[in-house]
Amino acid sequence: MVVPRPPGQFAVGDRVAHDRFGLGRVLSVDTADYLCLDFGATGIKNLAGSDPSITKL
Repeated sequence: MVVPRPPGQFAVGDRVAHDRFGLGRVLSVDTADYLCLDFGATGIKNLAGSDPSITKL
């Protein structure tokens, strides 16, 4: 069973790892806890902060 993360776990500037996109950095967090993430060569992605494939480093 996958347990979603509580809102507010991520902040602008946090380093993250994603199972598919690799290493990235949080560019912004909106009020619904969606993250704008910069994965460098892979590009900028908008993902839910509760996505279990995102790990805060």
